[in-house]
Amino acid sequence: MITTVAPNSPAQQIGLRVGDLITRVGRAKVTNAKEANDAFGKADLSKGVVLQVTNREGSTIVTLRAKPQR
Repeated sequence: MITTVAPNSPAQQIGLRVGDLITRVGRAKVTNAKEANDAFGKADLSKGVVLQVTNREGSTIVTLRAKPQR
């Protein structure tokens, strides 16, 4: 479950909110924070990673990309 979303972050920009539940990172099904963190660690965020997110409104697919470094 997402516990914080930084203002103006890529996560906020794609609509992720506190309380959302990430159930898939790329092709990996995740059931807890450790699995999600491990999957994010293997992902290339500069190219983007597809997330399946569930909340009160249902389930959706979004793509998270890191902000380019300046």
